[in-house]
Amino acid sequence: MPGGEPIAADAKPAPHEAVHTEIWHIAFKAAAVLLVLVYAIRWELVQSTIMIIVVALVIKDPDPANGHSYGIRRLLATYAGFLYALPVLGMNMLQTNLVGHIGMALVCALLMGIHAMQKRASFNTFQLLYSGFVVLVYYGLTNSAGSAFVEDGKRLVAILSAVLLGIVVLIILQPRNTAHNAM
Repeated sequence: MPGGEPIAADAKPAPHEAVHTEIWHIAFKAAAVLLVLVYAIRWELVQSTIMIIVVALVIKDPDPANGHSYGIRRLLATYAGFLYALPVLGMNMLQTNLVGHIGMALVCALLMGIHAMQKRASFNTFQLLYSGFVVLVYYGLTNSAGSAFVEDGKRLVAILSAVLLGIVVLIILQPRNTAHNAM
């Protein structure tokens, strides 16, 4: 709750080392996001917005370790939300009534929150978990039985590909150790 006690103590930040501070690093990152934007729109991808946002969030930090960490956390949180949404999607495939769907969604949301509290997750992780879960359950409630799984699979694959694309950009920009290369 706002103004309440934090769920978990803030993790001590790792030593911050701004590596990508040169102008060409910033230009390359902007070009990568622009290319993802152009091709996602050109190919008419359904999940283009989430892909662009995830790529931008993965590569935005000047410290590549932070971007990599965010990408992995985002992918794992989306996967966990997908796993907690599976019972609701299963009920959709069985074509149960709306009250059953909503009841199962509430139970799964509570179980997901309890599990995250036991793992002492951060507020950012809670936001990622529940935002993904709500979108997946919404697709499950508004789509037919088979298409709900397809839509949720598209979202999971879109986030996976966006995280991988962002990590590839970070790998390309990774500075080389000139002392090691001189040997």
